[in-house]
Amino acid sequence: LDETHLHRIAEAVRDAFQLNLLSIDVLKISNTNNYAVIDVNYFPCYNGMDNPSEYVFQMCQRKLNSRSSS
Repeated sequence: LDETHLHRIAEAVRDAFQLNLLSIDVLKISNTNNYAVIDVNYFPCYNGMDNPSEYVFQMCQRKLNSRSSS
């Protein structure tokens, strides 16, 4: 899987749904090598993620900083 492409897909879904936290399920279609988003979760599970509390904390800091600089 192309991680850079998957990150772009995740960012596009995040922006389209205006979500800060989400998880998506993506399939790669073997005969075309295209990707298909088959599920979007607005309340994601953090199983398998290293230090999810730090990630959420940093995301909150970025959101607060972007509001205070506007």
